[in-house]
Amino acid sequence: MIVPVRQSGARPPVFLVHGLYGVSSHSIAFAQALTPDRPFFAVFARGLDGSERPCASAAEMAANYAQEVRAVEPNGPYALVGQCAGGLLVVEIARALSAAGASLASVLLIDPPPLPFPDQRYRFADSHPRVLQQLYDNALDAFRRKDASANLPFDLHDPRQMHIAASVAVQTAAALSGYQPGPYSGAIDLIVSAKRASAFSQSGLPWQNILLGPRRVHVLPGDHFAVTREQFGELLRLMRLVLDGSADPAATVAMDVRALL
Repeated sequence: MIVPVRQSGARPPVFLVHGLYGVSSHSIAFAQALTPDRPFFAVFARGLDGSERPCASAAEMAANYAQEVRAVEPNGPYALVGQCAGGLLVVEIARALSAAGASLASVLLIDPPPLPFPDQRYRFADSHPRVLQQLYDNALDAFRRKDASANLPFDLHDPRQMHIAASVAVQTAAALSGYQPGPYSGAIDLIVSAKRASAFSQSGLPWQNILLGPRRVHVLPGDHFAVTREQFGELLRLMRLVLDGSADPAATVAMDVRALL
């Protein structure tokens, strides 16, 4: 489900793909950080608004989102951005669009998780009622912390809509459990936390067999949560650097992952 944030502009449109619970956080702030001639769209999990059935698998999500992206802009070029677990989907979407002959202007992953995802502590695909209830409660808590800047396709004050959205979030998280995209040979940028950087800088780890093309890794201090909290201003500057080609150089740290191997 694609929700427009800004529809006007002559530059390649940006498509921000949701994270673990199916919502695209910070879409308005991200759009405002870029030049105003950039169309910007947020990709949410299908079914969050109760109008359609949720996707049954991560592969179905990626295929569905690739179709929706092409419905908005048939030929590209496209700029794809994936938050956290959405990075897994973005790689697969980029593969599908490339295979269809479409042009990609940028592919940006924002602190995607190390693979395999998730680790054994979470077991999102476990059908035990206690695990599913925990996922449901976590999704509700995450949604309640959102505000208007998240541009959500459901009403945070409507209990029925919140129940539907949290139920879809559980299915989305379970579908992403254990998913690994296929190899992608196009150019890619990553903005990663220092905590997760090793997953993209050490040979022999799964991401090395997926991201086969030219890569730039931009490292921010702290852990996954710091990227969108204490380091949020730095994240926006790095996004401008990657997507618009301009940023305050003193506020960024960039390195080629190949130099770390």
